[in-house]
Amino acid sequence: MVPADSDWVRINGKSSDGYPYAGMEKKYIYIERLAAQKLGLAVLSHRWNKERHLLGMDDRNNVGMMLFVAAADELPNFLLRLHEGLEWLTLSQNDKRKLSYVVKSLSDLSDVSPGTRVYKAARKLDEILSELGNQGQQRFVGQIIGILAITNTEFRDLVYGSLRGLRETVSSSIDLEMPSATLKVPKAFGVMQHFYGDWQEMFPNLTRDHETLNLSYTVVVLAVTSALVKCTMLTCCPSSSALMNAVLDIGDVAYMT
Repeated sequence: MVPADSDWVRINGKSSDGYPYAGMEKKYIYIERLAAQKLGLAVLSHRWNKERHLLGMDDRNNVGMMLFVAAADELPNFLLRLHEGLEWLTLSQNDKRKLSYVVKSLSDLSDVSPGTRVYKAARKLDEILSELGNQGQQRFVGQIIGILAITNTEFRDLVYGSLRGLRETVSSSIDLEMPSATLKVPKAFGVMQHFYGDWQEMFPNLTRDHETLNLSYTVVVLAVTSALVKCTMLTCCPSSSALMNAVLDIGDVAYMT
């Protein structure tokens, strides 16, 4: 296990089923924490199109891409547990119904390979989560939680584990200490842990760097779900290599009829 205050992030080279990811020969790979968190912020801030994007890489053994593949791999189990206890989240009944429908729609595709169907279902869920998480300070807080969900396996596992007892856990909260860039998870989650970020470097214009924010459990769960969904959308995007190869094969002279 990498220490919580380490400057490095560990990425598991194997899926949750125990199989190595494509191109991975090592059990773990490591990436600088600030670099990993900047990559996470880029995906969280991206404006997703109705159709899939083309990725500027030939395969998924790029270190940066591995970060997102590893996070997306956790989404199916996360959605199953979330759907089972969704009624306990502090949301309106109407929001719970909307969220339940899109969560189940994506969860039902867990055995489908990443592609157009999964992307569309994930994008629909992403839209609903954005509606629920773009109120007041929640957008900024959601980005910080999402960054940790993407880059920190221990944090992701902790939130996933807490979903098991959602009825009891939903009343708990966590503290986000801006001065020390620390997320403090209280005992209500089962264990006291601190998670660190590089908010000052990623948000240089931040005006709330002296505050400690108390976050509800619902906000945390929605932010983690949103981050994993965005990672899933990214894994659904095909490589641009086929298109680029076709363009490069075009001759200098074009014949028109």
